[in-house]
Amino acid sequence: MEKVLFLLVVFALFVMLGYWFLTKQYKGLHNKRLLFLPLILCIGFIAGCGSGQESVSIEEMQAENKDLQLSVAEIEEEVEELLSKIEEYEELLDERKELIATQEKEIESLSNEASLEKLEEKDEEIAQLKKEINSNEADLENNNVTIQSLEKQVKKLTEAESTAQVTETSSELETESSCPAGTISINTASFHELQGIHQIGPDRAQQIIDMRSSPFSSYSSLTRISGIGDKRVVEIEQQGIICFD
Repeated sequence: MEKVLFLLVVFALFVMLGYWFLTKQYKGLHNKRLLFLPLILCIGFIAGCGSGQESVSIEEMQAENKDLQLSVAEIEEEVEELLSKIEEYEELLDERKELIATQEKEIESLSNEASLEKLEEKDEEIAQLKKEINSNEADLENNNVTIQSLEKQVKKLTEAESTAQVTETSSELETESSCPAGTISINTASFHELQGIHQIGPDRAQQIIDMRSSPFSSYSSLTRISGIGDKRVVEIEQQGIICFD
């Protein structure tokens, strides 16, 4: 493409030089503006080539976008195939468990045969069944190891949770003991004890219990309770029996 453009520019220059030479030789040619006509044609051709390249680049981008969409679709298909394989393996494991039980029954029945000839004929079959049982038992043992590991993790989490609950209970007891006599600890008091506070009835007492995940720290925090505004907070504070420890 670059070589073609270069040849067109050279051709236009030659045409302009030839036309200029003719105007010098023949004074009757006065329309010197025609000198620029070849140059204008070359510029228009170059602009057309540029727009063509832009359209080509847009088409390439669209093609790449289609390729990406196809890649995403292929990945989704691979994921679906993997999920189906997982389901197949789970079904195969269940089948192996059933096979172990069946094979054990078959071995027991074969072992109880009274005839030695029949036992000799079944020796190879029993040996093969034992190999399959050993293989399946190895798979089950691996699964049991995994289950035991998970059970240990659950036990650790349970112990940690119990420790946290004991710590929380201890802190609540310390909080209760830190309040002076004759006061009501709003963060630990019972449903009935809370109703001893001014403006606190059964509904608001239940609200206080439900909101204890974020403890009350001051009288101003009582505005979180439905129906308690600044005016009622002042009245409750004047009563002076709430402990925020």
